[in-house]
Amino acid sequence: MRSIENELIKTEVLQAFENSKKIYGSPRITLELRKKAIKLSRPRVARIMRKAKLRSIVKKKFKVTTDSSHKFPMPDNVLDRDFKPGILGIVWVSDITYIRTRHRSSFSIPTVEFNTPAMNFDGYWKKIH
Repeated sequence: MRSIENELIKTEVLQAFENSKKIYGSPRITLELRKKAIKLSRPRVARIMRKAKLRSIVKKKFKVTTDSSHKFPMPDNVLDRDFKPGILGIVWVSDITYIRTRHRSSFSIPTVEFNTPAMNFDGYWKKIH
């Protein structure tokens, strides 16, 4: 009897999960089911979701890392958004990217040369441990 009930609830949970674009976890799905007059506890919904291998998509919150109010001197904007300088090898850009892996973390520094006139990228990566 309980297994039949769980199968019926599982279809409702799956429908609510799909309707939320796979974003809702067990607390929100419980609320959605209660709106449909299906009264379940959150742990039961979580258990059904776990058995069905449903995991919500968690978006990381945006974290501001730029401190614009520092007292250090700012370099001049010599590029002035002119990405086609006309001379090869005169404009280079780079960025530092932190990459988290299971075993250790590393920094990746892509460096790109802007070529003219088609702005081809001649990029290479340097990995720092």
